[in-house]
Amino acid sequence: MRYYLAREGGMKDDASYDNVHIIRRYDKDLKSQLGNLASRLTRSKKWNIREAVQSAQNDAAMRNDQMHRSQCDLLLRQYDNIERKMRQVNVPAALNATIDIIYQVSAFAIMDCCR
Repeated sequence: MRYYLAREGGMKDDASYDNVHIIRRYDKDLKSQLGNLASRLTRSKKWNIREAVQSAQNDAAMRNDQMHRSQCDLLLRQYDNIERKMRQVNVPAALNATIDIIYQVSAFAIMDCCR
C-alpha cells in the first residue's frame, strides 16, 4: 500500500486507489521485476558471489567489457536524476525512475545470463 501510494500519489495531489490497482502494481513492479531480479542475482547457477567479488576487484576485466561499462554509466546518470527528484521532494517521480532502473537492470541481467 505504501509503495503504491508513493508511486502513484504525490505531495500536491491525492492518489485515488483501488485494490485491483494496488495488486497489479505490486505484481508488476515488486514481485515480477524487483523480486525476479533479486532471485536471479542470488540464486543463479551461473552467478557466484565469490567470483563476482573477485571479478569486481579486477579492474582490467571490468574495463574490457564495454557493454557493462556503458550500462553502468547510463545507470549512474539515471541515479543523478533520482537524487535530484528526491531533493525536490518529488517522491513519485523518484520512485518511477528507480523502478525504470530496476526494469533495465533486470532486462540486462536476462541478456547477460543468456550469453
